[in-house]
Amino acid sequence: MGNPLGAEQGHHWLQASPSQPVNVCNEPAVQLVNVYKTYGKTPALNGLTFTVGPGEIFGLLGPNGSGKTTTMKLLTGLLRPDGGFVQVFGLDPAASPRKVRALSGYVMQETTHDKHLSAEQNLRMHGDLFGIPRRQLSARVQDALEWAGLTTAARRPLITYSGGMQRRLDLAAVKLQQPRLVLLDEPTLGLDVQSRRQVWQLVQELKQSGTTVIVTTHYIEEAERLCDKIALIHHGRLVGFDTPDALRRLVLGEQHRLELVLKDEPTAWPDDLSLLPEKSGLGIWSFVGEPWENSATTPFLRGGGPSHPEILGVRWGILPPGRELLSWRHNKY
Repeated sequence: MGNPLGAEQGHHWLQASPSQPVNVCNEPAVQLVNVYKTYGKTPALNGLTFTVGPGEIFGLLGPNGSGKTTTMKLLTGLLRPDGGFVQVFGLDPAASPRKVRALSGYVMQETTHDKHLSAEQNLRMHGDLFGIPRRQLSARVQDALEWAGLTTAARRPLITYSGGMQRRLDLAAVKLQQPRLVLLDEPTLGLDVQSRRQVWQLVQELKQSGTTVIVTTHYIEEAERLCDKIALIHHGRLVGFDTPDALRRLVLGEQHRLELVLKDEPTAWPDDLSLLPEKSGLGIWSFVGEPWENSATTPFLRGGGPSHPEILGVRWGILPPGRELLSWRHNKY
């Protein structure tokens, strides 16, 4: 489920979930009610409504042009809605932009740091802009760099940083600010697998500290891995709202997962199957309906097959020579 969500595929999702209920929270962190926004004659948001509870990681999932970035700009006060209302911790971002921005950290798709300065210099400048007291700034900068795993590269100019390191610096700047709400616009776009996992870990740690996070993405896998709730958006409309598991079942139907354990191999595997070593004795076969669809990242499972691993091992040749199947488990979800 890691492929980007294309426009036509996004439209298919729309038909699957036209009337999912909106989350209701007594004290919402973020609330949009019947919000409209147009650019000239082009509608960007068309009656968008959703609520984000405090401490949630909330995902806005949809194809390019669905209104995700427009929504983020409304939440920061960079844009005003043409209709409806927007609230962030009970404040109107358009009427009280400074108060809202003091409570929020916004990571845009493109990094805004000075690439000719070091990470430490950029964070100090960021801290000054947000009014962090000088007596606290040095310690908070060092804490943010350590949290993001950038201590050893702290004095190198950003021009020498990889894309993943620059994105972690963006998150370090948010950590430095200590906001109640973090807005992440396509935070892993263009990153490799390892860098994406590092960013995901930092986002989850923000949640663990009590921060509310809203993340836009068109990667289904990313929304599934990170988010407590997901809003599916298409042409500025909310077309689905639920937990990742509930939306997966709604859109894809019943799914299956076959786990195989071989002799003399460990009995645990990483969450990201792409990190399995080539000669690993562990196999995880994910499939939806019939015929079974093999996960592309599983190192030695190939093709489709019947429902019993004993038959799989003989008929379909999935086990390396000399390997003995110790156990297997079949889950539906």
